[in-house]
Amino acid sequence: MSLTTSCSFQSIFDAALEGYTKQTGIDLTKHPTAYKIQNCHSPEDVIQLLLERESAFKDYRDKYRKLVDCIRPVVQVVHAFSGVLGETSGIVLVSLRGGFLSDHAFISPTGAIPTCKGDMCLR
Repeated sequence: MSLTTSCSFQSIFDAALEGYTKQTGIDLTKHPTAYKIQNCHSPEDVIQLLLERESAFKDYRDKYRKLVDCIRPVVQVVHAFSGVLGETSGIVLVSLRGGFLSDHAFISPTGAIPTCKGDMCLR
């Protein structure tokens, strides 16, 4: 029974690895951490490896914390400003080569129907 369970688990695991590789383009069997895990001979070795990865992630995250803190007020202002523009966008007419865009239709100053070769092409 254990042989069947082992084979079944291995086929499921292999299929999962293959699916992950297809979706992400990353082959986990060739990842540097996979080689390190293969050299783990005790649960303590695995825990130590995970603690190292946790520390590396924390260092990476903290590296950009100052940048994020500086950018945060700018993003908040831009977001608020874009909300105001979004509310008024139905009223504002946009100039396009002398014509204007209103209710999703381009109106040429000459009254001509725009084509792909002319002023503008809308679909």
